[in-house]
Amino acid sequence: MPKLNLHSQAKEWFKKLNPPLTDWTVLKTMIIQKFGDVDANEICVKLDAIKQKPRERVEKYFERLDKLFQRGKIRDVE
Repeated sequence: MPKLNLHSQAKEWFKKLNPPLTDWTVLKTMIIQKFGDVDANEICVKLDAIKQKPRERVEKYFERLDKLFQRGKIRDVE
């Protein structure tokens, strides 16, 4: 799976969190609410539920995952 990195404003925002968040579910919700332009709950539900389909190529699965990241304005960096 590709690595995910925060950039620009999101990176600076994350550095200033006090205390730092270690819970992925809480963190992704906060990132989407702060930097996304779509319904955060919708994106969170989809991120939690996404799974590779039977016989789906890994590249196609990553494309679907990347679309969700893009909707939430979360950058995907390899």
